[in-house]
Amino acid sequence: MAEEKEQEGKKKKSPLVLILVVVLLLAGSVGGTLYFMGFFNPPAEGDAGHEEAAGAQDGHHDGGHVELIYYTFEQPFTVNFQTESGLRFLQVNMDAAAQSQADIDGLIKHMPVVRNKLIFLLGNQTYEQLITRQGKEKLRQEILKAIQDVLEERTGSPGVEEVFFTSFVIQ
Repeated sequence: MAEEKEQEGKKKKSPLVLILVVVLLLAGSVGGTLYFMGFFNPPAEGDAGHEEAAGAQDGHHDGGHVELIYYTFEQPFTVNFQTESGLRFLQVNMDAAAQSQADIDGLIKHMPVVRNKLIFLLGNQTYEQLITRQGKEKLRQEILKAIQDVLEERTGSPGVEEVFFTSFVIQ
């Protein structure tokens, strides 16, 4: 009879332990997702989403070289794509660089078109391409061209000179 009570006590403890483990796994999953989505990143100073390089107000510095103005895309680009081994996800954070605030303003104004084009471009990638350095560089150049094509069509100027990956996650 004492053994039955002991086994009964163990059975009662097991669901509690199982519930605690599930809660901890769920909390870790939510925390990890929020981290990768940039929830814990500090907000940028000034206008949301873009930053000016120091001294870029006049567009030049002493050497005659044009200072670039950087724009941080506010939301990451997250797409899924099919591979032989199943469904994969890609999440990319990017910054764009332009020579003038007018170019950045054009990018911001036409952001829905830019995002749409980039989401389709990112979704058409293959895992084999994305895992190599050359594949990432090729994708970066394709993204730059896609943004320049949209801005050329909408504003008459390619606007953006460079695109930089600030985060690149494949799952």
